[in-house]
Amino acid sequence: MKFQLFDAHSDIFENVHEKRARGLTDILDTYHAANWEAGGCVGGFCPIWIDPSCTVYPIPYEEQAKQILAHMDEELHATTRAVMVTSHAAYLAAVEQGLHAIFTGTEGLCFLRGDYGKLDALYDHGMREFSLTWNESNEFAGGAGDIDGPGLSDAGKQCVRRIHSLGAVLDLAHANRASYYDALRLTDGPFMVSHSNAGHFCSHPRTLTDEQIRRVAEYRGVIGISGYPPFLSDDPAEWTVQKLCDHVEYVAGLAGIECVGLGFDLVDFLDDADSDNTISDVTQGLENISCTQTIAVELLRRGFQPADVEAVFHGNFLRLVKEVIG
Repeated sequence: MKFQLFDAHSDIFENVHEKRARGLTDILDTYHAANWEAGGCVGGFCPIWIDPSCTVYPIPYEEQAKQILAHMDEELHATTRAVMVTSHAAYLAAVEQGLHAIFTGTEGLCFLRGDYGKLDALYDHGMREFSLTWNESNEFAGGAGDIDGPGLSDAGKQCVRRIHSLGAVLDLAHANRASYYDALRLTDGPFMVSHSNAGHFCSHPRTLTDEQIRRVAEYRGVIGISGYPPFLSDDPAEWTVQKLCDHVEYVAGLAGIECVGLGFDLVDFLDDADSDNTISDVTQGLENISCTQTIAVELLRRGFQPADVEAVFHGNFLRLVKEVIG
């Protein structure tokens, strides 16, 4: 039995940008479509990432965003296997047609330099999910790399309000503790933590405390359990599908099965893997998106019901999309 998969966090457009910058084309069809099909991945959130340190991309934020958006648009225009969608109905229609349904957005907003009014243009461009920061602290919020730093600025609070009023999904995966709780004070509906795991098993600053996990349930939100190895355990010997399923079980126990999804943050396809040891790390049994049904097998072995596995793989994030984006 193959379960349809909604991947709540894919850096696919980083790969598109890097390859198109080298003159390659048809990246989604050539490098990714077969793996999506093998893994049952029918869609998900694929935000653009702007490098806040300007080291991977050594140009100003605004120029990075301009180039990445251009490459994203060119690729989406050229692909025959995927389509950008902006609503629940459009997602369902795309999947029915056998197309990979992509919701675009941003992993961090440093390139807006505190001007939350520019969110409207991004929304008009088709983007439907936003995180305020990556790991850095910027004009809006404190990032996970500054875990005990300050929370939302006044501009950050206005940015959260604007995301909600637009009908886009707020992603708090990279928020530090203070920014996380500041955002909740401005939130009355579902949000997501697209790719974070349980701090109970791992001390990485990108994991969540038990209290943060419980709070997601209060807002009918969804946490996407990540397959990125350093988020699974402090012990590399535990970078396995089994440990990922430990996170699924643990979060479900704290927040309910309806608040758990999958946001893999897989990086096997990034072009700079040979120069970044953390990008070269691999979770055993989840070497790429084609392997994701191994998680379903393990969850079923542990006694999860098929309906629960379907909810984790697809249904919970699709419910969030319907409630927030419409």
